[in-house]
Amino acid sequence: RMENTAIRGKGLSIFIGLAAAISVLGVLGYLFAWNLLLSAMGTALTFFLFSIALVRWYALYLMWHMFRFGYVFYISLSIVAVGITFIMQNGPSKTYLFSLLPAALFIFLLKNKWKLMPWFPEYIKRKNS
Repeated sequence: RMENTAIRGKGLSIFIGLAAAISVLGVLGYLFAWNLLLSAMGTALTFFLFSIALVRWYALYLMWHMFRFGYVFYISLSIVAVGITFIMQNGPSKTYLFSLLPAALFIFLLKNKWKLMPWFPEYIKRKNS
């Protein structure tokens, strides 16, 4: 059984806090521009990208509690969102390419902590056992 012995440093705490604030702004952006996004992207893509924005909150929660899955999940969601907008716009979007920057910084900030972090919280392990 792997214990969570990783300690989140000040830099990582600030960075997760900033990512959380940006995620809140992203969700609010979707809500305030909902009709515009529906007409520009269609219903399915608008709901899908909005869902990614919402699910990122759970990833951030796991990241705050220093679980590997949270970081992998957050980075995966970012890559999917960038890929979708890349395909939709037939090329890179500065806004979404910017969302890959946190992924690179998280990897840098975690390089010494990764091996100390468990993959999942206990409640997920108990539920699946």
